[in-house]
Amino acid sequence: MTINETIKDLNEVFEGTPWFGQSLSSYIQEIKGDELNFSIDGGNSIGEILNHMIHWRQFVIDKIQNPHGGTETWSIGQTNEADWPKKKYLPSDKDLLVGKLRETQKILIQTLEETPDDLLKEKVIGRDYNFEHMLKGIIHHDIYHLGQLYMLISHTKHYSKA
Repeated sequence: MTINETIKDLNEVFEGTPWFGQSLSSYIQEIKGDELNFSIDGGNSIGEILNHMIHWRQFVIDKIQNPHGGTETWSIGQTNEADWPKKKYLPSDKDLLVGKLRETQKILIQTLEETPDDLLKEKVIGRDYNFEHMLKGIIHHDIYHLGQLYMLISHTKHYSKA
């Protein structure tokens, strides 16, 4: 894996034509502001998933921009409360969330464009994995949550007809 291959894969999932279906950009365009709080059986809402995706991207950006340590601005983890903050979203929050997601995509790509391939094999400070593993992980993470968003968006259409 190279940095250029990583950039290509990130862009494919975010705004390209991935083999598995629509890109993340195409799905987030379908979200209506009043659907941000929609969840199934108390699970994470559409807005919470978008916020979570932004948080993980900020973590990856921080790690790449500060590969040899420094202050960890973002932390992630399955049980990290800051990673999944419970919040009620206003319809107007959609533009903010989508804008932030697009901004983190842009910053992530720009940061990677300035990153040498050598960094991929280096261990991420404070973690048990290297940068290559982390970058593959953010791509997988996007695809995983894209599936959740698709399911939730599909359900909003079903429930709005009921």
